[in-house]
Amino acid sequence: MFLSALRIRIGMAVAGVLMAVGWAAFGHSLLPSTQARILIEFGADPDRFTGLDVEIDGHIAGQLERVGQATRTAFPVEPGTHQVRVVGPAFDSAPAPIEARHSGMSTMVLLEYSESPGAGGRPALTLRQ
Repeated sequence: MFLSALRIRIGMAVAGVLMAVGWAAFGHSLLPSTQARILIEFGADPDRFTGLDVEIDGHIAGQLERVGQATRTAFPVEPGTHQVRVVGPAFDSAPAPIEARHSGMSTMVLLEYSESPGAGGRPALTLRQ
């Protein structure tokens, strides 16, 4: 009986550690964040969008990355309005004003594209909040 209870406790402790490691590995923090995040969902065409650069306020903040089947990438920002665009050689895009409202919270936006050509003659990318 004692060994059975000990096994259950060890199993629960291991499960808790694995959950914490998984949470941190998928871009979250084990501690509360004071920053807001802009979360870009690019599931409309993940094969074409994976690896595209994300520019926030005129600076490259990172790339769109898939984690398994998840097609969302988060970028930390200070609360407020930011000019965000997704940049790629095969697409045209213009900055979109995205408001990150709260510290520690994510603002999700959807990445979409139009087959009709943009100003440069390529499909246009847009972010919709």
